[in-house]
Amino acid sequence: MLFVTLKKIDNFWQPIKNTVSEKYDLNSLEDFLDKEIMPFDARRLNWEEILPMTGKTPSRLYLPIGLKEKDIYALDRRFASIGFTIPKVGYYDSKAETRFTEYKVVNI
Repeated sequence: MLFVTLKKIDNFWQPIKNTVSEKYDLNSLEDFLDKEIMPFDARRLNWEEILPMTGKTPSRLYLPIGLKEKDIYALDRRFASIGFTIPKVGYYDSKAETRFTEYKVVNI
């Protein structure tokens, strides 16, 4: 659905094509939008700027599959350092009923 929507937006791919190709070695809109190839990673967002403006966290954060406990813990500490509790964190899972498999936040 997202792919079809973005295909209809004039010039969506053209402005980002070179950057995506250089940074992620992806050469098509289809690959860029395929979450199996290019998973969303909420760690890339500037939460330190976003959260004070919104005053609340989203209900869940999407991260790549296969992260280690220390990665999840580091994100938890990052949220705590700006005064927020981390929401549910997990990865897109097309086989799960909710399309989301949750990571557990552990204290290291």
